[in-house]
Amino acid sequence: MKNNKISPLLFLVVMLLSPLPVLSQDSYQYTVSGAYSNTDYDGGAEMTMLLGAFQLYTSPISYLDGPYAEAGFLNRQSNVALSIGTIELDANIGVLTPSLEGTNLVVGFEYANQNRPFTFGVLYSQADADDAVANVNLEFTIDALGIQLGYYLTNRSRLAFEYIQTDLEFFGNGNSLSKLETDEFGLRFRNLTYLASGRFVGFSVGAAYIDNDADEQNTEFNLAADYYFDRTFSVGAGIGLNTGDDVDDEGATMNINASVFFSPIASIGVEYERFSADQADNDEETLSLAFAMRF
Repeated sequence: MKNNKISPLLFLVVMLLSPLPVLSQDSYQYTVSGAYSNTDYDGGAEMTMLLGAFQLYTSPISYLDGPYAEAGFLNRQSNVALSIGTIELDANIGVLTPSLEGTNLVVGFEYANQNRPFTFGVLYSQADADDAVANVNLEFTIDALGIQLGYYLTNRSRLAFEYIQTDLEFFGNGNSLSKLETDEFGLRFRNLTYLASGRFVGFSVGAAYIDNDADEQNTEFNLAADYYFDRTFSVGAGIGLNTGDDVDDEGATMNINASVFFSPIASIGVEYERFSADQADNDEETLSLAFAMRF
């Protein structure tokens, strides 16, 4: 199955690195993208995801002003998005070492208008993976629903309230072995600053309150910034701090990233993220690669 995953990934990379046509238009209306990520957990567990996505805007998005990567944020138009992918989890569950494989589906909608400051978005995600090992049929499911209410304070800054409900359930031979529901309430501020000589800084800061049905409450604070050397190339970094009753999630998350546009329509980005847990043997490392074409 891993070879089947690599083939579309290589195809998209070759497509991006091939000579690109010179386009006369100064806007785009839909995006076709793909992403690959690999997460290593302490204890030997590993998760790999590969996905393809399509996003359609109701009106053209201009990239004549500001960084190409921020065109959607600056133009704010309603859009719909669909993502379909594969997921593989090599886990350690007692004496069992299953390799669970399945699919991940994400659908979303956002209302936005260049002439109005309010935005509204809904995102639903569903992941399911299973495997049979030692005469035990193992399966896990993750369902998540996210809602965002945003308000543009200026054309380059937005304040948003975010709510995410996540249901995680693990099955053995069709019987529920464990289940956890989590509610997250967050507030996030995002801003893009124009500097001299065609340079820019993107900045975001957020806070969240997290509550699950095991009666555990955590708080999380995060800060991220991207520096644009010009309209096509950026590097960024971020940090998040989580603390509270759920000791498995307590710790610091740090990431670094880079993104480059080969032309206004083609881009590729890479990100490395590390979660340093307060609890021993609970660290995580994730490497992600994403690419997109705009038309």
